[in-house]
Amino acid sequence: MGGGGHPVKLASGAEARLTNERAAQVVVCVNGGQGKEVPGTWSASLEWLVRRLASRRPELGFLEVRYRIKSWRVLDLCIEDCLAAIAATDAERITLLGFSMGGAVAIAAAGEPRVTHVLGLAPWIPDRLEVSPLRGRRLDVLHGSLDRWLPGVPGVSPALSRRGFVHAHVGWLFDNLGMEQGREYGKDLYENRLVRTIDRLYIVWVAVTLGLPFLIGYAVGGTLATGLEALVWGGLIRIFLYQHATFSVNSICHMFGRQDYRSRDQARNNWVVAVLVFGEGWHNNHHAFPASARHGLHRWQIDVSWWVIRGLEKLRLVWNVKVPDAEQLRRRRAQSAPA
Repeated sequence: MGGGGHPVKLASGAEARLTNERAAQVVVCVNGGQGKEVPGTWSASLEWLVRRLASRRPELGFLEVRYRIKSWRVLDLCIEDCLAAIAATDAERITLLGFSMGGAVAIAAAGEPRVTHVLGLAPWIPDRLEVSPLRGRRLDVLHGSLDRWLPGVPGVSPALSRRGFVHAHVGWLFDNLGMEQGREYGKDLYENRLVRTIDRLYIVWVAVTLGLPFLIGYAVGGTLATGLEALVWGGLIRIFLYQHATFSVNSICHMFGRQDYRSRDQARNNWVVAVLVFGEGWHNNHHAFPASARHGLHRWQIDVSWWVIRGLEKLRLVWNVKVPDAEQLRRRRAQSAPA
């Protein structure tokens, strides 16, 4: 698919192309990215949109950006390219349209004075993203069913959504090999001697969790066969099932369930997952209040992990336990809670 428009060389070294050059209002279009750091390309999805909208809305200019490198690993470079595109136009008013990763790029660049509106097209908005640039500006998010299905738009299909689901469930395990980020997200845990000791004894815990079922099976049945059968069912299959229940927090809980509170992403509350993983399935609650030790924020929301924490607190074994108060819950409550 080829795109038209007047080529524009950006100060950052990236490229752009402008359609409807004389328009007083410009839509800066920024694309998605991927894990690998690869040279930027023109977006088929944005080309499709610009081709259809430019002739119908001649009062709008469309400035498509081609990043130097299109990867969320170098998100700062992509933001620089977007800011350079904003600086390259003399338009009085600017709307930022971000597709996928471009949603994060657009939000980060929204602090420029001429930006009035940000539109996220199936946007990726990471938890760590600073959203203060949006202050005083309008943000609209356009999703289709399964979050990433916008019928007719190239690159936004049910098949892509299914691939995204698989990646969220188990695919990230293979993409993140050699990229452990615990020291960034859990610095306090790394500074705790007990936690470090438990971590170093990982192989011991694996041996125990597999060895105990074998020993129990052997003791009850009295044969090697019953010991191995107990090892398979009480060890390997148990681990397999519970791992997938845990992975469901990343996949199912971002696609199916309710959104009772406003958050920066598509995290949802799913009671089935919550029951299976001791309360972690109240994922919308967790994303809305990430500092809260309690995920099941209401009495009817089963949260076994919170019951344990609350018990430890009463025994004075843990302290400084944080939970949102009624006013915080009220402020973040969503106006509607989609199923």
